[in-house]
Amino acid sequence: MPLLSSFPGHAMRALLLVVLFTLAPPGIAQQHPSPGTGFTGYHHTAWRAGQGAPGDIWDIQQDPNGTLWLATGSGLYSFDGHRFVRQQTNAGAAQPSLNLVTLRGDRSGGLWLGYYHAGIAHLGSDGTLRSYQRNEGVPPGVVSGFAYDSNGVLWAAVDEGLRRFNGTRWEKPPASMGLPERHAHWLLNDSRGRFWALVGQKVWFIPTGDAAFVPTGIEVSLMATLAESPSGEIWLADRRRGAVPIADANGLLPAAERQARLLPDVLASRLHFTSDGAMWAPMRGAAASCGCCSTASTRCAWSASMFRRG
Repeated sequence: MPLLSSFPGHAMRALLLVVLFTLAPPGIAQQHPSPGTGFTGYHHTAWRAGQGAPGDIWDIQQDPNGTLWLATGSGLYSFDGHRFVRQQTNAGAAQPSLNLVTLRGDRSGGLWLGYYHAGIAHLGSDGTLRSYQRNEGVPPGVVSGFAYDSNGVLWAAVDEGLRRFNGTRWEKPPASMGLPERHAHWLLNDSRGRFWALVGQKVWFIPTGDAAFVPTGIEVSLMATLAESPSGEIWLADRRRGAVPIADANGLLPAAERQARLLPDVLASRLHFTSDGAMWAPMRGAAASCGCCSTASTRCAWSASMFRRG
């Protein structure tokens, strides 16, 4: 298994087509996106659940060879551009669950796996699996995200709070870091070395070069997420309040600017940015009944189950 990393913009587009058409009804699944969706010059192929694409996709990473790795409610899948394969561990390695929520590649070519109420596991490049449960410091609950900080330490966001991996077990961050031990559901290390966390339904961050978290005063809903745009803005995806930029290269944006730039109709579970600055967002609920929204300039057109802005 090659080293995994966050997938780049060109792969993101192919990935979003996979997710988009996995969720799309048969009537739209074979249609090519219109020029307004930003896919001009590409050949488009759609895979639906009946063609091997897994449903219930929670997280995706891409390795340097172009293979996509998907964390789903039915296990870990790989996709090589032609077919989906559910991954198996080596004989004798019992998986704590098939219900995956998140995944993250490591520097040795392995993969960290976060489960829905089943702890954390590490899948080595040789296919061996090591499970981390309560005895190894992982509290019960959903593991919703991983991130490496600027010092190379791996963190996990878990229902009962953040945990750091010390090489053998998962530990609580020390009280000196300033975080409450509350529900944690997202982590982000941005391009400027700031480390962001969503804990206790609020946004926290460690400024570049510092060692403690600073409260921003920004409140969020459960399961909100963060993403960084190519211009370096930090965006918040909140499924109750909408999508909004909260910081740029100079620091936190003023409350008035955040309010002015709020996208209240983008009730997305996550945001993704391609290298051209376009924002993509998987949509849920009534507002997403038509699907993918492309907002070029001030117009919005719905087509399947993603939102695109830019």
